[in-house]
Amino acid sequence: EEPTVIAYSFLGWSASNSASNLWNFATGVMPEKNMTLYTVWSLDYTVTPVDGGVALSGYTGGRNPVLVPEEVDGLAVVSIAEGTFPDTGVTLQGNKGSVTHAFAEQTGMTFVPLTYTVTFVSNGGTPAPAQPLCATDPVEEPAVYRSGYTFSGWYTDAALTTPWDFAASRMSAS
Repeated sequence: EEPTVIAYSFLGWSASNSASNLWNFATGVMPEKNMTLYTVWSLDYTVTPVDGGVALSGYTGGRNPVLVPEEVDGLAVVSIAEGTFPDTGVTLQGNKGSVTHAFAEQTGMTFVPLTYTVTFVSNGGTPAPAQPLCATDPVEEPAVYRSGYTFSGWYTDAALTTPWDFAASRMSAS
């Protein structure tokens, strides 16, 4: 199975970390020494530095839907140029309220928000159903019960040191 990375296309494996020397699994012969193979990627966009981050243009990938990155190499994607996607019939995916969401609305392209799952571990209490949510959505506090115990709240870590504030906290995009 080929590896995947958002905004990049997998080109192959290389012993030299170079796209000019991709390993051919059908004809390649194992050398008489240890060997390391590296993934070789091609960026699916033209990336232009702009104030506050980067702008995307010139999409060359072939996926549908297209999962548009919110950052490239640690820099925030702050704009997407008109005409970036040659096929305006593709579906764009990203977080609600993102640059991708705004771009899809402006261009009339189909947008599907990414969803993430909140899983609750009730530590011996009654089960609480998982919640599929979009980034920035509020998490609904589930009611749980365990005989002989007083419920003291939900936490974001197994050590129960970081409480979750249902009134103020929102689902993150990770």
